[in-house]
Amino acid sequence: SHRAQHRSVGSPAFGRRRIMVKRANSLASTNHPRKKQTPKGRLITPESIVQLKIRDNFRNFGPEETDCRLDSQGRTLRQVLLADYLEARKSDAKGCGSFGTHYYDRLRSIFAKVDEPFAALEPPDSTLTVSPQIVQAMVSAQKQKPDRQPFVHYLSTFSEAPNSMEVCGVLRWALGLRTGCLKQLAVALEVLRWLARLQMTDMYPQQMNVARPWIDSVLVAVLQKSRSQKTPDKTYIDLHRPLLELLLQKKDLDAVMDAKGDLTQVSPNLLHLIGDANIGQQLFEDLMGQVLGAKVDGFISAAIMAFFGVGDKITEASYRQAKGELLFRLHAEPGIDSLPPKRQVKMVYRGEVVPVQVTSIGDEVDIQFAAGLKSLGVQVGFLPKLWCEDWVVEKAGTKYKAKRDKALFKEAIAARDLVRQLVQEAGVQTADVLAKLMGQKTASLLLVDRGFRVELAVIGPMLAEGSESKLHRSLLMCLPAHDRIFGPEVAAQRLHHLAAGELFKMSATGCQQELRLTQELVGAIVEDRRLDVAEALKSTTMSAVVASFAWFVSHTIGSAGEKKGCLWRRGRRMQARRRHRDIPEGQGHLGRFTPLKVYHWLVADDQAQALDKLARSVSANASAALKAVRGKSSASSSKKAAGDKEVALKAALDMFK
Repeated sequence: SHRAQHRSVGSPAFGRRRIMVKRANSLASTNHPRKKQTPKGRLITPESIVQLKIRDNFRNFGPEETDCRLDSQGRTLRQVLLADYLEARKSDAKGCGSFGTHYYDRLRSIFAKVDEPFAALEPPDSTLTVSPQIVQAMVSAQKQKPDRQPFVHYLSTFSEAPNSMEVCGVLRWALGLRTGCLKQLAVALEVLRWLARLQMTDMYPQQMNVARPWIDSVLVAVLQKSRSQKTPDKTYIDLHRPLLELLLQKKDLDAVMDAKGDLTQVSPNLLHLIGDANIGQQLFEDLMGQVLGAKVDGFISAAIMAFFGVGDKITEASYRQAKGELLFRLHAEPGIDSLPPKRQVKMVYRGEVVPVQVTSIGDEVDIQFAAGLKSLGVQVGFLPKLWCEDWVVEKAGTKYKAKRDKALFKEAIAARDLVRQLVQEAGVQTADVLAKLMGQKTASLLLVDRGFRVELAVIGPMLAEGSESKLHRSLLMCLPAHDRIFGPEVAAQRLHHLAAGELFKMSATGCQQELRLTQELVGAIVEDRRLDVAEALKSTTMSAVVASFAWFVSHTIGSAGEKKGCLWRRGRRMQARRRHRDIPEGQGHLGRFTPLKVYHWLVADDQAQALDKLARSVSANASAALKAVRGKSSASSSKKAAGDKEVALKAALDMFK
């Protein structure tokens, strides 16, 4: 087009535009004579040059040293470098006349912090000599393009004990390594191995104490990389145990790592590990939280029993005083600050253990005491039950003996009456409607009763999904376990009763589907049909259901080469297990393989191969017997008998398909 022709390279419009751009560039260079442009297009300014000088000559300095500390004239390090650079440009075109080692050393002495590790690592004896190997390695590592491999080679191979000057020099150089860079982090880790291998903590405790923060930062950086790769903390500790002992006490590490089960006995050791270094806090803070959490829960349970279990009369004043005394005792517990403020605890309401989220120790005390008070109110009849309480709370709970003041339950009675009214007006019939109603009315209900979180925690498991659901826990109670043995017929009856109850109707849809699937699987077991458990095992909650099916049978697995591995069905009354019998090769009948058809996933691979071989031999004998029956029977009767045998044999062999 005509417009496109004017935009072509040879057009006058393009030439005029190019001339204007050149003039603009020349004008910009005239107004800013100090700015230069690199081949990559970046402008070089005095400020950028000063930043390079700080990066190259003050690597250990942070923002406090470069931009906060002032010299005698009230200038920061950056301002001094900029003023000296501009002054040097006037007298020297290259701008490097007065810059050198002595210049930077003087600035370091002025702006460095008093407790700065680099300054604190000054060698105590300057007359000592440095080995040539360290000098050569240091020269390679200090180049503009540093080569740290000679230094790594020295650290990993030389076993001679260094003198104090060499240790200070290595640590000073190591302080400049950046833990955020993987290559430099690997070199820093090699320095730690060198320190641990030569036991520098015992030889030079003063220098190692100065380097503790840097050692701590390296170990924390390695831990973060390890956790990002999903490596367990125990593996990290096993791999870097000598390095951890540079900061943490060996006896404390041994006590914690060797502890099994209850960690209460090693709580002093955990406190030492957490307080010694940041790496100890990162590794053992969760364990300390578990120990402190169990201890706090024990204190609260004992305080509730002591308060509600006696015959004294409970008033508002005594109620507040009991909570205040308990809080004072908990805050005086050693290491209580290591307890995570937000955590999940177990609230006990009328004997039912309900998970609840708390935000602090005071919050936990409030909700636990409120649960105890409301349990007492329901027990004595002052407080009405929730409309769904009989579906969720299955136990009567502890009988409290305390005398009560009805005024303590005034707010709780009003809130529960309001909830009952809201549920009736909304016509709640499903879990989704109830969850929406609770979400809309929670804030207003908490204004009526500050302790209404107890009711919300009781209703929560009914609306939850997965393993936290009340329906899921009730479902597992309908199935056998190691401490309750019964047959599949009994389990089918219990599941049917659970599906017909109100809890099923008010539970989440996913939990309802889980119960229906469990009914189908148990029904297949009752009818001796082959189970398809592959889809069920993909779900975490259904995996627990399928695992409980193993208690429907007793089984024995022999050693390799033995003809064992049969699964025997349990009798209805489950009086005793049948004794297993070995089935010699070539003998037996297909009826004995019926349990394998149902419980095929319980048999190991090697046992499955042996049983498959045995089943083939049994089926071969059955085929031979069938041919004999055909030959002996008459023409009319043989057809009917043979047909029945063929159908039975085909149905029996379907289990192996």
